[in-house]
Amino acid sequence: MIVSTCVGLIAGLGSLFLLPYSPRWLVSQGRTQEAKAVLALITEHSEEEERKELLSLPPRGEKAGWIDIFRRGVRGRTILGAFLNVFQQLSGIDFVLFYAPLLFTQAGLDPKTSAFVASGVTGLALFATTALAATWVDKIGRRTLFIWGGLAIAICHACIGSLYASGAAYTEGGKWAIVTLIELYTIIFAGTWSLVTRLYSTEIQPSRTRSPASSFCIGVNQLVNTLVALTSPAFLAKSPFGPYFLYGGLSAFATAVAYIYMQETIGKSLETIDSSFHESPTAVTWPPSLLRTGARRTQAGARRSSRRRSSAAHVDENGKPTFPGNYAMERLGSSNGSAGLQGSAIED
Repeated sequence: MIVSTCVGLIAGLGSLFLLPYSPRWLVSQGRTQEAKAVLALITEHSEEEERKELLSLPPRGEKAGWIDIFRRGVRGRTILGAFLNVFQQLSGIDFVLFYAPLLFTQAGLDPKTSAFVASGVTGLALFATTALAATWVDKIGRRTLFIWGGLAIAICHACIGSLYASGAAYTEGGKWAIVTLIELYTIIFAGTWSLVTRLYSTEIQPSRTRSPASSFCIGVNQLVNTLVALTSPAFLAKSPFGPYFLYGGLSAFATAVAYIYMQETIGKSLETIDSSFHESPTAVTWPPSLLRTGARRTQAGARRSSRRRSSAAHVDENGKPTFPGNYAMERLGSSNGSAGLQGSAIED
């Protein structure tokens, strides 16, 4: 524990002196020459157009506040980022990590083996997978990793829940199937949702609102993390399979929402990402026929609602129809009452 703390402390303090400032932050502060020097250090000549685009950014104006992340233009992206962070926790990752020894013991392992698998095997698997994910996240894409990762997470939860619900978990083969599925779930999460969620919720924000929006998303992430940690033991005591079905269903729901709203950002500059969200709030292009059908249904519903409101306005407290004072003259349309009445009857 002491050794790992010292390593983290040295790495953190060393980064203050070794890592350069962000070029975007330098440009926002008007320190263009320093930004050019950093860009020359971290980019290649093939990225010349992106470098020019970055250096042409105007200096940052007034600092954005918490209210600004919910203003029109960025509100949808803030909600999307918060949604992904909330459901990252509702996938049950900390339920598994916090209570892994208990879960393995429940599956049938002895306490000593459960502790070894939970701390040793799971820890090494998470570290290795996260390191590999950092190399493929820019090759496969954020959207692709999130969607396929979400489907795999939901399947793992469904399989574990089914084993417990059917009673197959209490056999020798079922015990090791559950251990394998739990480890597989943690590996899939580390390689997809663990890295993609935080990265995506940050990079979809404009430069001005990126800092407060990222703080907000991380805040809701930790809030839900606390709720999951506090409620999981009681939930697990009530039902050995309930938590897995719940977290699996929530993961599937988040995957469906991500399919509709999560635009791919791989290979795009932050400025291009900002423009793409202004052009369309969704990632799915709906067929024109479906859009026309939806529009017609909306218009028909609006007309029906208007007629109902109009009818309700001409009914007294006893439910009898009433008419405005000039209704008769409008309907008759002339001083000849009988002729006008006949005409109106024909029209009706």
